[in-house]
Amino acid sequence: MRRWSRPTVFPTAVLAMNLSPIALRLYLALCKFTDGYKQCFPSNRTILKLLPPGTTVRSLRRAKQELTDADLLQCKQRYRPNGSKRSLLYQLYEPCGEATILSGMGEATN
Repeated sequence: MRRWSRPTVFPTAVLAMNLSPIALRLYLALCKFTDGYKQCFPSNRTILKLLPPGTTVRSLRRAKQELTDADLLQCKQRYRPNGSKRSLLYQLYEPCGEATILSGMGEATN
């Protein structure tokens, strides 16, 4: 089993929300990449590697929209100096509730 290089914070209140399984998995995957400001910018390819095999880009797009509609995610397009597109900048938001820190080999602490 792989050890996490740093603690991953996941707000447990998200579990009580009425989210589809793919949206919940996407939220968890994005939590893995966030910095201290709850921002990250993994590519779709990187995100898809963390999701179950067979997950499509279209499913990923729907899950992003679901999280946006639930006020858990904001996506902003990033651009290179020459004007071409880069990966999206994701801003994660937490619902009201306690956050659980997942660390080590899966132990949960508050």
